[in-house]
Formats: sequence, C-alpha cells, structure tokens
Amino acid sequence: MSEASVESQVVEQLDQIYSPENLEKDSFFRELKEQDPEGWISLTKFKFIKRFKLLINGDVSFLVRAAEQASDRFELNQDKTKLRYIGTPAAAKKPEQEPKGEKETAQEELFKDYMQAQNVRSIYAKGFPSEVEGAKKFPNKDDVKNVFSPFGRVLRIKMRQDDDRKFKGSVFVEFDSAETAQEVAAKTDLKYGNQVLSMMMKQDYIDMKAKEKYGDQEYVSQRPTQKKVHQFVEFETAEEKRFDYIKSTVKEKTPCGMVAFLDNKNLKGIIEIYDTTADAFLASLTDNKIGDVTFRYASSDAIAKFKKDREHHGKGGRGGRGGRGGRGRGRGGGGRGGSRDNKRPREGDDDKDNKRPRSKTVQVAQGNKPPEVTTA
Repeated sequence: MSEASVESQVVEQLDQIYSPENLEKDSFFRELKEQDPEGWISLTKFKFIKRFKLLINGDVSFLVRAAEQASDRFELNQDKTKLRYIGTPAAAKKPEQEPKGEKETAQEELFKDYMQAQNVRSIYAKGFPSEVEGAKKFPNKDDVKNVFSPFGRVLRIKMRQDDDRKFKGSVFVEFDSAETAQEVAAKTDLKYGNQVLSMMMKQDYIDMKAKEKYGDQEYVSQRPTQKKVHQFVEFETAEEKRFDYIKSTVKEKTPCGMVAFLDNKNLKGIIEIYDTTADAFLASLTDNKIGDVTFRYASSDAIAKFKKDREHHGKGGRGGRGGRGGRGRGRGGGGRGGSRDNKRPREGDDDKDNKRPRSKTVQVAQGNKPPEVTTA
C-alpha cells in the first residue's frame, strides 16, 4: 500500500472517529478528547486506538500528513505532536448549509447546560504522587474518593494523564452539589499523605488555562457539540417496585428509557432520561421526589452498572429490561424464580407414578471431605 493511500485512509478514519455518531457511542474517545479544554489529543495516543493501530503501525508521521491534507478539518500544534478537530468532516458536508432545526439546536443547548452544570459541581485538585515525576506508588480512584467523600457524595473522579497515559498527580472530582464543591475547593489544609493539596473550581481551572493560551482573546471551544446527551438519575423507594412503575413515574416529568436496578430488592436503581438534563429534572421536583420515589444524581459506578446491564440485554433494545426488572421476572415467568412447569422433562419421567426420587446436589469445597448424601 502506498503512503498516499495510507494517508487517505487515515483522513477517512479521523473523519469517522470525530463524527457526531461515533462521539455519541464511543465513550473512550469522547473522554480522551475532553481531557484537554482546547480539544488537543497527543498523536501518540492515536497509536493505541484500534482503527489506527494497524493502519499506521506506530508511525505518527502518517497522522501529521493526514492532518495537513485535511487542514480544513484538523489542526496540528506548533510542534506537530498534537491534533484537534476544527471543522465539519467532509463526509458530513452538504452543498448548501442547511439551518439547524429546533431539535438539533435544543440538543446543543442541552449539551452546553450539561457541561456547565458538571463544571460548577466539580473541583480541580493537584498534589497527589505523580507517575510523571517518577512516583512508584500513586493513588487510584478509590484512594482519591476516600479523601473527598467525607465532605459530600462523590459522583465521579477523573484521573488526569499525560500523553503517555501516566498519572499527572491531579484530578477532577465531581460532587452532587455546587455548594459542596465550593466548600472543598476553599480548603487550604486538606492533605493526601503528608502533601497538602492545591484546589480550585474546575471552571476556574479551565478559564485559567484558556487565558494562558489565548490571553485576553475570547476563548471558543473547538469541540463539536454532541448530537445526543445521555443523562441518568438514580432512584430509591421504600418498597419493591417493578420497572414499569418507575418508568411511568418518571414519564410524568420527561421521556425516559431503560431501568436497571442496583440492588437485589428492587429498592434502588438508575434510569436514563431524555430531552432534559439531570439538573433540570431534579430542579423540577419537590424534595427530589415524585410520589414515593426519591431521585438523585447518578454516580459513575451506577452508570457503569447501567451500561453493563444494557450491553448484557442487548444494546439498542427496548428500555426497561435492565437489572431484575425486565420481562419474565416473577412467579410463572421465564426468569429467575419462575415456574418449573416449562422445563423439559427428564429422561424416564414420562410416567409420573414411576418418577425416580431426586438426589440432593451438594457443592463440596475443594480439599474438604464430601458429606454423606442421602436421597429424598
């Protein structure tokens, strides 16, 4: 394959990976792109992405030439070590630009509201042992959560990494309220080990970095707006509820999708909501309640559980079958705890009067003497 052919394929893959459709479903690349407030991604990181790995075989010069070839859509930094998206992919261009529809404009505003709401609830903190600076032992997300959870509920933690995926010693921490974030950011004596942490609000950090780059010029984000905003809320009830009850309750306020329960008693769970943000949804409630159901912001752990359930039950399927709340649950159904009447009869069971007694199945721990087994 000629180098020109490779470069053309790299351009095509760049267009595809930055497309709104891919950004909607590719959470890994979306988060990678959002690590830098200006949208820069190190060329070395593209080497580890599957669609580029075999194509460029570790040679980032193909990315450089591809970006230069499509300079109307991609930009390189001065050192030609980073790349960012600056325009509409060619595949998505139209002969005449059509005005945005009301739905598309609403989604863009929804995305902006979502990002702003996250920023006002989040802090930037540095002072953790840095892998970049040679630390042999550095914290994981649980360690960071232990530092901040005494002050309020932690929704998610972003461990900031450099271009080689090494921990930089700083984090973004999102709380469930702006008040908690402001209170923590104002602390001057919070430590990790013996090191005092330096903290500020996340939005202040973004503004500071933008000013360092652009000075007094107005900063305009180069990141494309996502086509769809995935929003979730957690819920809790005092007694067990079915998934359809939760969905009908939420639909009093906004359209919604799949439900996944987070416990075995169907008392706690998570639901995806549409056409609004979690902030706007919760703000529309009185005491965060609809009837006997209480709602709150969804944590990253709960969202991960939701996505795992959705993947297990079939991505893109009808909502409401997540967790234990899906079709077939309960007595007589095909799920766990359902009727045994539909089981295939065992060999020799045709004559019920001559049914052989069942023997108990006993699980034996390795290394223990098997207990005596008796028949029923």
